[in-house]
Amino acid sequence: MKVVAKSTLKVLPLENGTRAGTEVKVPYLVQLSAPGRQPVYAGALAVDTKALAALSARSGWLGMNVADAKWFYARARAGDRIEITTTATARPATPDAVGGGGG
Repeated sequence: MKVVAKSTLKVLPLENGTRAGTEVKVPYLVQLSAPGRQPVYAGALAVDTKALAALSARSGWLGMNVADAKWFYARARAGDRIEITTTATARPATPDAVGGGGG
């Protein structure tokens, strides 16, 4: 994905659910795009995390707390390429897996 726009505070309309027609303020919003895809937004949703469900279904969201969103916003520049990856978390060993279980 590529950073295409930034806004220190963006007011977005809620389009779904019982709060449709109202708005939510999203600080430190970074808009990302990928070829052939709808936009993905990264920003702080600390004010009302339930509002995420009412935002447009046409876009993706990376919701963060305010400190993380501010950190990301300060470092992201228009044109930067962003790759989102995950690392598998090791599962703790169970007694059966460690000692072979049973007696």
